Amino acid sequence: MYKIRNNNFFIFLLRLGALYLLFLLCRVVFAVHNLPLLGAIHWSDIPSLLHGGFVFDSVSILYGNIPFIVFSLLPFNFIGRQGYQRMLIWLFVIVNAIALIPNVADIYYFPFKLGRLASDDWHYAAESGLGRLIWTDVAQYWWGAVIWAVLVAALVVVARKFRYKPQRFPLVAQPVARYAIRFIILALAALYAGSGVRGFVSWWGTFPIAMNDATLFVRPELSSVALSNPFCIIRTLQEKYDNPVYFDDQAQVDSLAPCVHLPAPHPKIALQGHPNVVFLILESFGSGNIGLLNPEADQSVTPNLDSLMRRSYLFTNAFHNGHRSIDALPSVWASIPSLRNQFLTLPQAIAEYYPLTAALRDMGYTTQFYHGGAKETMSFAAFGRMAGVEHCYSRDDYEQVRGSGDFDGTWGIYDDKFLPYVVDMLDGTPPPFCATIFTLSSHIPFAIPKEMKERFKQVRPEDRAMAYSDYAIGKFFEKASRSPWFDSTLFVLTADHNSSWAVGEKFRKVPGLFSIPIAFYYPKAGLQGRDSTIMQHINIAPTLQSMLGVNKPIFGMGRDQFNDSITPPYAIFFHNGMFNYLSDSTLYQSDGYSEPTAQNCFGGEIHIDSLAVVRMKAFIQQYYGRVAEKDYLAK
Repeated sequence: MYKIRNNNFFIFLLRLGALYLLFLLCRVVFAVHNLPLLGAIHWSDIPSLLHGGFVFDSVSILYGNIPFIVFSLLPFNFIGRQGYQRMLIWLFVIVNAIALIPNVADIYYFPFKLGRLASDDWHYAAESGLGRLIWTDVAQYWWGAVIWAVLVAALVVVARKFRYKPQRFPLVAQPVARYAIRFIILALAALYAGSGVRGFVSWWGTFPIAMNDATLFVRPELSSVALSNPFCIIRTLQEKYDNPVYFDDQAQVDSLAPCVHLPAPHPKIALQGHPNVVFLILESFGSGNIGLLNPEADQSVTPNLDSLMRRSYLFTNAFHNGHRSIDALPSVWASIPSLRNQFLTLPQAIAEYYPLTAALRDMGYTTQFYHGGAKETMSFAAFGRMAGVEHCYSRDDYEQVRGSGDFDGTWGIYDDKFLPYVVDMLDGTPPPFCATIFTLSSHIPFAIPKEMKERFKQVRPEDRAMAYSDYAIGKFFEKASRSPWFDSTLFVLTADHNSSWAVGEKFRKVPGLFSIPIAFYYPKAGLQGRDSTIMQHINIAPTLQSMLGVNKPIFGMGRDQFNDSITPPYAIFFHNGMFNYLSDSTLYQSDGYSEPTAQNCFGGEIHIDSLAVVRMKAFIQQYYGRVAEKDYLAK
């Protein structure tokens, strides 16, 4: 009689299902043991916890079990041999016994860290004497070792109980059909594994799921319950970097690199009442791609943006503080740069925040985020939830209203389709509101709608995409100008980062490599002018705090752009293994260990400002000290 054990695929599913169950049991024990620290878990939280837990357990299980999955589903007859099956049992038990160690350790380690085990904890343990630390912990938390032993025993039972025993006469007798079915099963398993490590979202337009994406499934307070290991350790593997300590006196660091901001009593630009705020973050629109900011360009592909910036208060010497799109929102909203590593990929990014967006929410603003990609893209929505953004609208929301015909095939909704949709959404939002719009079409592979290809005939595909996105920006402002909220709205125009296809040598080396536009457009007051003072992403939030009259302190690594009494203008970014600190025309560079070197950005005589060097060191120490402590609050 045919039995389940005669079907290799069923045996594989049973073993995999048992793993999910054991990981779920770890999560239940974790939640019960740490309930006083986590706060109340309501019945309404259970479905989202199960959903999020399944996603993160899938990543943990798949990361370690790729060899087991492949070896279990190979479409060849030899997998039924006893020796081969014994090898699979040992592989299954050993790999997952190791994987369950951090999951169990999380249960009793959480009260010390208030977070899941990550790669930086391994560095700490190694420095503290790994062997001694392990034995001390096992002795103190012996019940954890018991739980782990029980789980491993369950693994052994499952592996031995559900063992593949091939039939002498398989149900599918024809060899061709039999092999075809096995290959299909292997392909489906590969598809499941590839999708699972990305959080079961579309492969295109998303990063592999990160720790802070837990807030997409559950309340931020319960993110640690949704997470699981070894995912947390693997996703936070990075180069170990000692937090530099240049100054013994923290008060001195705070005075040189302040990160608690109060509104300036007399800001250079004051706005009446509570205007709406719209951040327009343009994908890859670095200064080198904008005709107004790049005199080397033969012909501008950004006529709409050029016109808009001529009517704005434009910072002509502005820079971004990260590396990629994922770094823009922490810099702009929370005044937190990404230096050696991308901030949102760090385990320390899961923390409590009170940035400008949260302060505006508490002032009665409706806070929103719009991006035409998947909601999981680049951890945008996940960070938005932690940063006080109440509503995040994505490709899914757009397609629920307007169908799926405007998908570009890679990243999300075409800009000239999505931006008018945003105007419609803002028309239905009561003022005051703070909305952030992130475009996407000006990105590799530079797709534009078919009906637009005759309109944009630039030679380079990147220029066509930039021209198309600029057209979409013009379309957005044309439609928005007819809305009642338009005149009383402050538009903050910037880019997420520069691009590698910018015209001109200036924009292919530092500091021009990090050059972007930053402009304030306020139709009601006709705010105009050009400002060559050094500006940067992390200065936007502290500057707007004063302009908008936010009366609560906010955290920020940047400076109020119009308050020179705090710190002189500067910009900081990380490139090619070096911290870069731009002050006036001098660029200071250091790997964080050696004394900074200096160069004149215009090739003139070098004048080293010793105070600038001191401020650079203080900033680096302040940044890594805050990150190490997960301290992003204005205290």
